[in-house]
Parts: sequence; structure tokens; C-alpha cells
Amino acid sequence: MSKEEKILTFLIFCLAIVIRVFLIFNKDLWFDEAIAYFIAIESIPNLIQAALADNQLPFFYLILHFFIKLLGDNEFILRLPSLLANLASLVLIYLWGKQLFKDKGSFYLLALASFSPLMVYFSVEARPYSLLTLLTLLSSFLLVKFIKKSSFKIGFGFFLCLSLSLYTHYFAYLLFIPYFLIAWIYAKKALFYLAISFLISLPIISSYLYFPHPAIFSINPLLGLVATFASFLIGGVGSISLRSYLIDSHILTRLLNFITLALGLFLAFRGTKLAFNSNHLRSIILILFLPIFACLLISFFIPLYSARAFSFLAPYFFVLLIFDLNKSKKILILPLLAFLVTINILPFIDPKLSYPQIKHATKAIGDQNTILHTSVLTYYPFKFYSPKQSLLIAQNPLSSKTIEIIGGKISQIPLKKEIYLVNIDYGNNPREVLRVNKIIEKEYRLIGQKRLGSITLYHYNQHQ
Repeated sequence: MSKEEKILTFLIFCLAIVIRVFLIFNKDLWFDEAIAYFIAIESIPNLIQAALADNQLPFFYLILHFFIKLLGDNEFILRLPSLLANLASLVLIYLWGKQLFKDKGSFYLLALASFSPLMVYFSVEARPYSLLTLLTLLSSFLLVKFIKKSSFKIGFGFFLCLSLSLYTHYFAYLLFIPYFLIAWIYAKKALFYLAISFLISLPIISSYLYFPHPAIFSINPLLGLVATFASFLIGGVGSISLRSYLIDSHILTRLLNFITLALGLFLAFRGTKLAFNSNHLRSIILILFLPIFACLLISFFIPLYSARAFSFLAPYFFVLLIFDLNKSKKILILPLLAFLVTINILPFIDPKLSYPQIKHATKAIGDQNTILHTSVLTYYPFKFYSPKQSLLIAQNPLSSKTIEIIGGKISQIPLKKEIYLVNIDYGNNPREVLRVNKIIEKEYRLIGQKRLGSITLYHYNQHQ
């Protein structure tokens, strides 16, 4: 590696850290993260039960539990496990790139992963996706290494990383499909470690089946397939936390994202075609595509598909994209990277994409006022920032077991001199909002309202 490349690699990694730390301190805790917090602060038996009842697996929450216990419970500490997992993934991606590519391929791969809006977003969210990405990278890296040298040490490492991923997120089970094929074709001894990993996961599967679960929010599988590959490049494909850059944004923002999508997908398509001729990259093609298409088929019968949950496969997508750049089109990497960096700052310059201003809203209301919520999307984050004053007055979609452990039962509208009602633009049940408004209007009169991004605060006084 030349001195220039070493300096550029160091600068890219430093810039990746700066972007992520900036986001940690400039993005309020959101619904999923607040749920993670309230699960993680429970005792370990309750933590496991609450996670399983909420369609989650416990390993990430156990890590978060001990981080909170040892270091505290502010936003930085809650997001620190995800940040560390993501930074470790960047190092591993770079080292893997050194093995796969000549010239500056590993540098380009690191830059793509560092500025990927999807990987940046989940690196600062207190959710298991960054941890799952790291564990998947480690297990696939060790599987490839085991093919070259089938030692017990490497095989055990593969078993350990895969087993931990199976306790992190359900989508990790989809990895059995490509891993089985790769092991069967290249190293049948690895089948032993796959079998042991599956046996180790049986307790969590049986425990999961024991608990009642809320309905899984799942989009149309074909739409989800498109959203998955779009999210690898632009991140924003959702309507709640990771907002859609293609629909909910300014026309110039949409244009930027369509250009980024067109360029990235074109290069990834060419790279995939070329990768079929490379023994090193056929495994990556299997790891990327087989879980996605397996989930697609299953989702036609069971609502399961989640585009964001496939974020752990983004590094494999970038490898295929870089494979084409490394061969013939290196000049295209600079505009693509520039587009990715720009997309990362869109939530701070496009109001339609701004993150919900939860902390600002709690400060605007104050600590002594009663705050009513028509959605869990605001209730749990407000409860984190203002725990004593928040009341949920609409239906809670979480499972009864999760609610029993972390709280969130429906409350009656209290009779107070003044109250605040919090509404959010999306994720509400319109009938519930209408019902609540009718009840409030009988006892209270509206004296003011304030708009904070996607949140509206209504201030009421009791009728005299």
C-alpha cells in the first residue's frame, strides 16, 4: 500500500467516525430505540421475555443491558454498541477488500461502506442491525477461510459467530441457505459446524414459539425486494424512522437519489455478471441473493419481508459494485461517493426528511405538564425523556407480554387544569385519533399548538 493510500484510508475512517458521532448527538431517540431501552433496563429474565414477545432476539439487548448498567443511559451510551459494531465492520470490510481486490479496490469498498446512508443510519441506532452485520461478516469471512484451511480454530470461530447472529436477529437463519450450499460445494467439513449452530439455536426457537406476538409489519414482498436494493444505496425507503428519499422529499432530492440509484444499480448489475466468472466472488453472490429471494418466497405465504432488516447484507452488495469499478470504471466512484455523502446530510437540510424532534418537544412542554399520546411512536420516546408525565390514551400494538414488562397500558384521559396532546403525521390509527379528540373537546378547549417537524403539540385548558 502506498503512503498516499494509507493517508486516504485513515482520513476516510476518521471522517466515518465524525459523521457517526455527529449523528448520535443530533438525532433524538426514536420509537424502536426507546423500546430497546425499556427492554434492556429490565432484569435478564424479563429482558429475554420482553424481547421474544416483541419479535426480537435477546443477544443485542443483553449487550445493551450491561452497557447501561456500567456506563449510564444517555443517547450516546445506548447507541455505543451499534457504533462500535459498525466501526469494527468497516475495519473488517477493508481487510476483506484487501484480499479480494488489487489496486485501490479495498479503499473504494471502505469509502462506500463508510458513507452508505443505510450503514450510517444503523450505526447510530440502538438496534441490532449493526451487530448482525458484524457477526455476518465475521461468519462469512471465517467460512471462506475454512474452505482454504479447515482447522478446528477457524471452524469454531465460524460456529461461534453464526450462533451469536442466530440469537441477534431472525433473518440470520436465512444464512443457512447460502452457507449450506457453499459448505457442500467447497468444504463439507463445515456442515458439522452449521449443524451444531442450528442445534444451539433450538432453545431460542422453542422460546419464541411459546410467547404470543404482535402482528409483524410487512410490506408487499415484490415492493420489498425493490426497496431492499434501493436501500443499499440511498437508505431511505420507509415511512416512519428511515424516511423515503424518493417520495417524501423535495424534487431536487428525488432527482439526486434517482441518479444515485441508477448509477449504483447499473454498476452492481455489471459487477454481479462479472463476479460469476470469479471463484472468490461466487460465494458473495450466494450470500447476498439467496437470503433475499428465500424471504421473498416465504413472504407470499407468511407476512415476513422487511427491507431494512436486510441491511446486514449491504457490504456484499458493495463488493459486487466495487468489482466492476475495480475492473473498468474507477472514475465513477467519485460522483457516487459524493452523492452518498450528500444523501447523509439531507435530513438536516430538507424539512420533509428531518428526524422527529422528540427532545425539543419535551422541553417545549416542560416537566410538570401532563402529556397525552395517540401513538406509541411518540409515547415511548417521550417516556424516555419525560418519564413521569406521559400517558398513552390509544391502542398499543405491542404484545400483552411486552406491555406487561415495559409498560404502555392505555390510560384514561385525566381531568387536569391543562394538558398537552402529541400527534405525529404517520403511524397513527385515524379512528383512535378521532375518538380521542372528541373526548378531549368535551372537557377542554384548545389554546395553542406548535409544529415541530412531523410532530404537532396541542395545548388544552379545561373548560370553566
